[in-house]
Amino acid sequence: MFFSSGGGNPLGKEIAMNTQLQEMFDVMMGRGDKRLRVYGGKGGNLERGIVLDSGNAFGRSLSDLLERHEYQARRFQVEPAAVMQVFTGSISGVSTGRTLDGLFDLPLFCMDVAENPASLEHTTITMGFGGSTSPTPLRFPAYVVPAMRMLCGLEALGLPLPAVRLISAQMSAVTVNGMNAAELWPATLTNFAAAKLFVEEFFPKVAHRLLVDFDQPLEGEYLEAATALGEYVTREGKKERILDEAFAAMERQGRQHGGAERAMLYVALHVLLSPDCTAGKFGSPWVSACHQNGIVDQIMITAGCETEGYFNALRRFLAENARKVLGGAVRFPRRSLQVIFGAHVPPYYPRVGELDFQSRRIESLLYDFKGKPRGDSEWRRARADHELAWDYDVLEAAAGGWRPFLEWVWDTAALFELADGLGNNARERFAGLVLRDDKQRDPFAILLEAYAEKLKGKSFAALCALQRQRFLNGT
Repeated sequence: MFFSSGGGNPLGKEIAMNTQLQEMFDVMMGRGDKRLRVYGGKGGNLERGIVLDSGNAFGRSLSDLLERHEYQARRFQVEPAAVMQVFTGSISGVSTGRTLDGLFDLPLFCMDVAENPASLEHTTITMGFGGSTSPTPLRFPAYVVPAMRMLCGLEALGLPLPAVRLISAQMSAVTVNGMNAAELWPATLTNFAAAKLFVEEFFPKVAHRLLVDFDQPLEGEYLEAATALGEYVTREGKKERILDEAFAAMERQGRQHGGAERAMLYVALHVLLSPDCTAGKFGSPWVSACHQNGIVDQIMITAGCETEGYFNALRRFLAENARKVLGGAVRFPRRSLQVIFGAHVPPYYPRVGELDFQSRRIESLLYDFKGKPRGDSEWRRARADHELAWDYDVLEAAAGGWRPFLEWVWDTAALFELADGLGNNARERFAGLVLRDDKQRDPFAILLEAYAEKLKGKSFAALCALQRQRFLNGT
């Protein structure tokens, strides 16, 4: 059996690192659909989505890696394999970059946590979102579900909880793609508000660890750093044969981003916003605070869909060389790793005909014209696109079924429609209030109160009507 277990690992005793790593890789390999996929370098090619097992080059190379690395024994406060189970149960793959050494990232992180659980308080799981002006796709909240499941698993082990960070790159889209910031803000705020409301409804115990972050205008030092990194990866990265496929993929994406040069700029922005490193007080308010207060104490986990595989290979190359480009001001987190969540289509780019939070079809999927509850046949037809199946499966599982999920969507859509009826920019202002931690008393707090009352089992539709009437009456 490949990497047979070294036996029991009693807590508090020193365990040989290589023995523990073998057991960790056993967990990573898993079985069936629980097996992780590897997105990384192998034999001069950049492989995407290769299942990690003992029969392929990734699996065989692990034994070589273990023979080349010797680690000191460590003492654990919790079983490292239990921590690994939490993370492998929520992700579908790992990115290793150009070399297989990246396979160690996740096991070593889990062992860090097992040895020093307090390190989770300095860990952030980041998911990035590009600029979009489209209505919020129905599947948008699916992107945050795996991270929230990780938090639930860690809580069950009695461990501290990392932060889950949503970062919008909308201002990058303004500069790189020429998009209109005034059109981007309402869509971004609505997207993030929908995600937060979903988490508060279905992951209430860990919802307080969700935070949102927005990128700063791409100008000044920020633009200079991003441009320098983009030029470097274009010039020097092409000398790395293993990155050829990644460059080809980025050039294809460049057609959607204003050319290959701008696509490379997006790669550089991934490095600065994730962040794989910091070079000054720019990128976003959160990144600026990290740079100022000690990113070297932080553990950064970046999660993305399958299309991130190519970005991650180029990101690692840039991070390895960032100091050459940006000088001595560059600071790196204590540990950085990239994981894949399994979605193929980014959740903020709706497909043609895809359902969204403004759609009147939600009610028709739940009830017929006589108000009689429907079965799931209409819903199954509506979600038929196989490339979106992962997102919908995740959402249904989190909500406890397709009907609870659609009923939540219906209620949430009513919130936004009710806000729309309160005046210009009301949806945007309401979404902004949802995202704030300090909910101040203003007309939009009434909507939040209605939402909270709904959780107590009262008629949400009736409450919305009552609260709106109170607002209109000035009470």
